[in-house]
Amino acid sequence: LPDSLHEDGLAAVLDTGKPVFYEIPITHTRERTKPALRLLLSAPQLTHADLELGFAPVLARVAEVVGSGQLGALRTATLRTQMPWGGMANWDLCTINHLAPWYVDPLNRVLGSSPDRVLVLDGAGKPGRMQNQSTGLLDYSGIWGVLQANIDNVGPIETVLEVNGDDGDLVADLFAAELRLRTRGGPEWIAEQHADLQPRAAWPGMHECVQAFFADVERGGTGTADARTVAQLHLVGLAAEESVDSGTWAEVEALEQI
Repeated sequence: LPDSLHEDGLAAVLDTGKPVFYEIPITHTRERTKPALRLLLSAPQLTHADLELGFAPVLARVAEVVGSGQLGALRTATLRTQMPWGGMANWDLCTINHLAPWYVDPLNRVLGSSPDRVLVLDGAGKPGRMQNQSTGLLDYSGIWGVLQANIDNVGPIETVLEVNGDDGDLVADLFAAELRLRTRGGPEWIAEQHADLQPRAAWPGMHECVQAFFADVERGGTGTADARTVAQLHLVGLAAEESVDSGTWAEVEALEQI
């Protein structure tokens, strides 16, 4: 479905009471974001968003390495994404908000938390709020997250995550399914491959995300693409909108404020 039909489509399926696998963002306007989230959060059935990047095997390995402490105290985590489809003119959502559900989610999974505040360094030249180039700075209680987006690049689609700590560095190419790691004890880069299920369904983690949905349906679980996770990601997006308007840092609202 196109973004403009996401909210109506989700509402119609939620009315059935059956488990739902759905696309994000949940709606295509700032004004409708919180009402749509309230509907999602009130749904009694299992809901599972298409947060495919968060289910990529290489990202799971990144989270494992970070959690093991091999990088020491974490300082920065930067996710850079490049894609050639270009911003939509006169769109109501800014670029960072539009991308937040997919691309802030991997940062949250790796860092084990959600950002407290957001600062957007926006591009220019496109009518409306969605610019071709935009950067979001994310404050994870003193660990700096960065989402750097170029949605009008001239090359292939790329998404690369770099994590830096006091004792090491890690770089993961999600489309190449490759992780490179170096530490003070082993300063030479070590490369690992963590392939997606094949054949890949366009985006990294797509098969794994759908597989997790069916597993949740079978066991009656809620998983890691549930309504609260999705709502938190959209609140980060709304903070990005506030930052675009104010030109400064914007606090991320609590779920209870929806």
